[in-house]
Amino acid sequence: MKATRALLLLWVIISVYGCTKPLPEGVLAVDSNKTFELSVNGRRRGGSLFVPLVYDGTRPHSLVFALHGAGTTAELFRKTVLLDRMAEEHDMIVVYPEGIGRRWDSAEDVDFFKTMIDLFCENYSIEPGRVYATGLSAGAIRAYELAAALPGRFAAIAPVAGCMRADADTTDLSPTSVLHIHGKKDDEVLFEGIPDWNLVSAEDSVGIWKRTIGASGTGDEFFRSRDAVGLRWESNGYTVATVFDEETGHYWPPYASELILDFFYYNPSRPARVTIDRGGLPLTCGVGTVIPLRCAIDRADDTSPVEEVTWFTNGSKATVSTEAPWNTEWAVNLAGVRRLTATVRLADGSEIRSTRNPFILVSASLSKDADTAGAEVLLPVVDAWSTKIEDGSLEAINAVDSDLFTRWGSDWTDDESLSLDLGAVRTVSALTLYWEMAYAKEYCVETSTDKETWTIAAQKSDGLGNIEFLSFPPTEARYLRIRGIRRATEWGYSLFEVFVYGKK
Repeated sequence: MKATRALLLLWVIISVYGCTKPLPEGVLAVDSNKTFELSVNGRRRGGSLFVPLVYDGTRPHSLVFALHGAGTTAELFRKTVLLDRMAEEHDMIVVYPEGIGRRWDSAEDVDFFKTMIDLFCENYSIEPGRVYATGLSAGAIRAYELAAALPGRFAAIAPVAGCMRADADTTDLSPTSVLHIHGKKDDEVLFEGIPDWNLVSAEDSVGIWKRTIGASGTGDEFFRSRDAVGLRWESNGYTVATVFDEETGHYWPPYASELILDFFYYNPSRPARVTIDRGGLPLTCGVGTVIPLRCAIDRADDTSPVEEVTWFTNGSKATVSTEAPWNTEWAVNLAGVRRLTATVRLADGSEIRSTRNPFILVSASLSKDADTAGAEVLLPVVDAWSTKIEDGSLEAINAVDSDLFTRWGSDWTDDESLSLDLGAVRTVSALTLYWEMAYAKEYCVETSTDKETWTIAAQKSDGLGNIEFLSFPPTEARYLRIRGIRRATEWGYSLFEVFVYGKK
């Protein structure tokens, strides 16, 4: 199969050519750690690679190139943007190439990408017409340049915090779908553009591609989150979209990865769009809870009817809907973070995957009968703040926003904390903490009614990260503080989500 061809070549290539000589032209070498190398114009280049676990070469996948910003590396960018776990659901292979000198200003870059596209399509089963590029900052600028320099090779691009160059040749642009994400408080690649760097504004960058696809008008809103608004224009089978954020600076916003892969999945368009209805889904529940499952199927045409909808949790089949309106139920049987996805099978055998899928945090310590009198119920958190954060995208509110893709991230010291406001004094009795890789080895949970006097409600000296459930005697409190004492890693503390439980 194509998937194994590159793997089998690697040990031969390394033994013959070592680590410094150029590889033979036309060879893609991939090792067991999913790093790759190839040779372009006599120079050895490479990067990091994600291949879905289910890939076996029998079903075509999309190919996504994700370009790091200047001054960082492909692997660090990969850990930051968290594209891999969503790419697994959408049958996408993600390539994280390494720029020369951690930059994207080499005259060799276009040949590098042309060679990568050719070799990955030769060595892997790639669906024709589904090659994409995204990038941050300098990587975003290069993504724009690649779409112009390699017309017709990319179905869509998604630049984040990067703009078009003013001297770009736009006379022969090939129509391409574009999603541009940019913060209006970006202080590096300014939203208004940077004349000294020869960069036009974000709006002018998008305007070039709107004209290319023949789009005009004010656009249709498709996304809204806090201070970010998404608009899109569709014309002649292409889509140009923007997500402009009033408060975001020069970084990859927490909603970007999911929006980008959703945009790529549906450009070019598919026979249907599948969206899971989040209305009846809890944010957190106990093992044994029965959850209603519903989805909306928007059909482009009715030539091939829907045959069934298969529901998955973390990639494992949960249940199947065989009749319209395709509603069913799922009895939760495992604790942990459960990601719900749905696959629609049409009568012609084609399959459409749901995108922007919900998470449910399932705790083995919660009762499935949370609505009974006296049982623990989820308490609302109205505000959150913290000590120093790692960067502007990792603010405290991310830990209580009901979105398991966003996270709070502290500065890289032991003495950091996250505080929560319940809005009123309530009876609090438990917390669920969903840690990122940067977790606390030792920490305590403190409570207060006035934000002045704090009492330790629970303490943990052997934290293991991932999902931790802490229960303690019922306590009257309006404020809670998760105070770090000792980090488990070299990084700070980082939480995807915190759930607070108490009595009715």
